[in-house]
Amino acid sequence: MTEKLIISIHNGTRQFTFGDDACDFKILSHSGFAAADFDVKLSSGGASDGGYISTARFGSRTLELKFDFGGSHAESVRQSLISFFAPGKPLTVTAQRGGIVRTIEGRASDFDITESNRHAPSVASLSVLCPDPFFKAADSVYVSAAVVTPRFRLPCHLPAVLGIQSGTGELEIFNSGDTYADMVAELAAAFPVTAPYILNRTNGKMIKVNASLSGGSVLTISTVRRAKTAAVNGSRCLIDPTSRFSDFLEVGLNQLAYGSDDGSAVLAVNVQYTALFYGI
Repeated sequence: MTEKLIISIHNGTRQFTFGDDACDFKILSHSGFAAADFDVKLSSGGASDGGYISTARFGSRTLELKFDFGGSHAESVRQSLISFFAPGKPLTVTAQRGGIVRTIEGRASDFDITESNRHAPSVASLSVLCPDPFFKAADSVYVSAAVVTPRFRLPCHLPAVLGIQSGTGELEIFNSGDTYADMVAELAAAFPVTAPYILNRTNGKMIKVNASLSGGSVLTISTVRRAKTAAVNGSRCLIDPTSRFSDFLEVGLNQLAYGSDDGSAVLAVNVQYTALFYGI
């Protein structure tokens, strides 16, 4: 039996839920939740038949949703929907199916209401354009490797974490998504260090900054799509040209190492990562 799809859409101040009769609105049809468009460009095959793939990437995703509404308060609901789905308004779409919950960010690109007669329910059609085509896991995962020493004091307040903890400069991350995960890593220094880095031994990719951290400083590294950066205490720093931010966390097990030119003994690391999925 196919599990029912429940969709919640939030615009920052209000939320509507779409699904069966128990929800705010009943879904009549939907599309775009299974996969995003895949753009492929082909080059000429020259002397051979066919061609070659020159570039391939996932394009933006469009979610389509059709639902109905009626009842004694239909006019007030109609006005609320028009305001809620104003073109260009940022939206967070949360989809739940079979116990799995995933989210995606987008903007309302088209909204229309069809009214056949005053006695029949009105039918609304919604399109949401999602620039980033991947659904995100509802919850991020935290993994830490903290130095075990009574002298280690940090001015920052790292969150409670789950995962493998150690003080050896190593930690493991398991990416359960369908593609490379988004990651934000914090490297906190108890004492001054030079040129801190984080390395993924699984694929050989490393992110390193050519900067010195004073005791109590925190280096934040983000591999999040469209937000790749490295900063010390909030200020951007010089990134080593050998650094590779893209596709840093692979699908499956990732063996990470961290350290600096002075070693890893005075560093504590907190990694937050979010699994990404092709659909739900």
